[in-house]
Amino acid sequence: MPIIYALVAGVVGETQHGRPRADNFSTSFICLAGEPNKRSFNRLLQAKLLKSAESIGACRSPMAVTRAAIDLAVKAGASEGQLCICDRASWKILGAPYGYTSRGLAGITSRTRSDLHKDGEVFTLNEKLKHWSTEVGTQPRTLRLIEPTSKTDILSIVAANRLAVFIPDSKDPDFFCESRLVNKAGIKAQLIMPLVGSKGTAIATLQLMFPDDSHVDREMMRSWIAYGQQVAAILERAAESEARELFDTLDRQATEIMGRQAPEHPFPEAEIEEFLALLQCLLDVDYLHLRIREEVWDAAPRYRLVAPDSDLARAHRHLRVRDEITFVM
Repeated sequence: MPIIYALVAGVVGETQHGRPRADNFSTSFICLAGEPNKRSFNRLLQAKLLKSAESIGACRSPMAVTRAAIDLAVKAGASEGQLCICDRASWKILGAPYGYTSRGLAGITSRTRSDLHKDGEVFTLNEKLKHWSTEVGTQPRTLRLIEPTSKTDILSIVAANRLAVFIPDSKDPDFFCESRLVNKAGIKAQLIMPLVGSKGTAIATLQLMFPDDSHVDREMMRSWIAYGQQVAAILERAAESEARELFDTLDRQATEIMGRQAPEHPFPEAEIEEFLALLQCLLDVDYLHLRIREEVWDAAPRYRLVAPDSDLARAHRHLRVRDEITFVM
């Protein structure tokens, strides 16, 4: 319900000759609308995103941070969202299960494997990307310019150039969106930005989808970028904390093993398997193994496979022995 305020003002007095006199009365009306206007929408969004970022700070693991970041972004106005991790071991931008997607995109974006380029490799931008983008953080120095092709993905461009891009029509080829994802998920308008870490490089990408015909202006984009960079700081801190805990656990186990009685033979399998079993549990992987080089004085060196006991380990040993027999024959 709108509210209307009326203010009437005037001055009544006497002149120096003792005659009564009054000025012209002024009247002011102030109308407060029942619905927020465009600028108040942006302020409300900013306040909501700042509050959401504060609650994300309570998360302790990187996966908890990614889930909270997407879920709270959806509550703040996005229809769907995806957070991908920039993995510099494989040089890929990885979606779920390494990152996280909202429920509406579950199963659709799990195959996201965009190329991650090295620092200093930036893409040349067409006019549409220049018009709909804004810089995030310090811009990278250009060592090599890359001309995007039809196989280039927008996530690669965003991470390399450190740009936040609002895409009004994801089917427009000038924005280099993944057609499989766009068609399968029915995405039209979306906002994509890099999450920049303390070293100035992208550690993740944040992809937010909006209802059709939505428009994100520069002020709204700045609010979302500020939210994204707060998520980046929390995500980086959680990843560092998790890594420290993992190394401390491994160090304690290694110290305990080293304090035991010296084994009869070098490289004792029992202790190695015990250590690998702990590492496998901490990394949450299905299988890992270690190869120990054995010197044989009258033959070429051989490698002994050591792994925690499992179906995969037994199958691996069987296939490895069969391959060696075949090779000898």
